Amino acid sequence: MIGPAEAVDAALKEWKDEAFVRVYNDIELNLTGRVLKVDTGRLRSDVGTVSRIEPEGMRFGVRVKYGIAWELGFDVPEQTIRPKYAKALKIPVAGGFIFRKKAVIPAHKVAARPFILPAIEAHKEFLEDGFLEILDRKVADSLPSGVREI
Repeated sequence: MIGPAEAVDAALKEWKDEAFVRVYNDIELNLTGRVLKVDTGRLRSDVGTVSRIEPEGMRFGVRVKYGIAWELGFDVPEQTIRPKYAKALKIPVAGGFIFRKKAVIPAHKVAARPFILPAIEAHKEFLEDGFLEILDRKVADSLPSGVREI
């Protein structure tokens, strides 16, 4: 039989482990085509090297520069495209082609395609209430049998 303090520690560890696995698995699913398509797998593997359980909670993140850009959205500056090996660009249009010496793509914003925050929000109820449920079970298990029935 374990004491109440040990029950709290065991409940906290169990909750962190389960919460981490739930959120981490959802992030991986989001990076396997649900939110972003896989090109090289670098972003998905980076989540695995950065995310971890810490004494004060859990950490989920990425180090690759484009990961946070996809999570929050980003601005693309105006770009001018010029032909590299020809005199003009050949641009397909309805009924044929047009030729231009350059093309200007206006600045635009790329919408966010978050993959971390939705995974956390999908498990919000467990993150908020799961610890108390596990704690209740652990404390009940740590009490003598006669006390449990009160």
